[in-house]
Amino acid sequence: MIIYINGCSHSIGVSKEYSWARVVLNSLCRDGKYIHINNDRINLTNNSNILYNDSDSAKGNDMIYIETLEFLSQCRNEGIKPDYVIVQWSGPSRIARQDVFEKMIFNTPSDEENNIILEPHGSRLTLSYMISLQEILKSMNIEYFFINYMELDTKIEKYNILNSLDISRCISFNESTHPLFDGWRISIRKNGLSMDSDGHPSYLGHYFIANRILNYMNVDNSDVGFFELLAGNTLKYVNYYKDKYISKEVTIENAKELGSSSVHIKKSFIKRFII
Repeated sequence: MIIYINGCSHSIGVSKEYSWARVVLNSLCRDGKYIHINNDRINLTNNSNILYNDSDSAKGNDMIYIETLEFLSQCRNEGIKPDYVIVQWSGPSRIARQDVFEKMIFNTPSDEENNIILEPHGSRLTLSYMISLQEILKSMNIEYFFINYMELDTKIEKYNILNSLDISRCISFNESTHPLFDGWRISIRKNGLSMDSDGHPSYLGHYFIANRILNYMNVDNSDVGFFELLAGNTLKYVNYYKDKYISKEVTIENAKELGSSSVHIKKSFIKRFII
């Protein structure tokens, strides 16, 4: 079995040792190998159960789309077909650029630069990436699922292309939230499943995400992967980068002040760059 995952820091996990990706892998196969991709090309094989995680911190949807296409192209050229592709779409305002030394730089709304995509254009671009990748995956007969961790701007509802997206392949936080326009970030924080103010999932948050994915796969085995990984990592890792864990009560209280990401980004941009 081959599983490919791409996304931003919300899919890397806690110190890269515990993540929803690992829970999914351990729940699907007992002898799975986890590989975090950190170079341009990987050695593909059909001889074992492998999960390739291509996620990276601050990555935007442009690079998520490009890298996923590159992985699928390599698979096709080598006669290998992934069993599952799971894409965690990132913030629609993020964008990648390259410096003069050919180093890739991921710009986010929190950077002190104006190299971002304002809404609703960012969501419009993300929707195009989603539909394009959807059609490619369907043409290759590959099972796939999308997770919009950051919500999209509702203003894109006016575009007819939205009807081309197979919403049944987009995983929502729960049955009462919309997979695109509610996303996951705010719900994760409102329900106390984040471990920092940015909404990165806690151990239970990663388990919750994995459980939702496995439900869509019609697999009911997430407890196995969860407890196996939890036992070995809970006490070893208590930080996510430089962010300390915060209590469930604090995350729920902070979530009361949350608005839509598009409104927050616009206000922040105006405050910093427009006098």
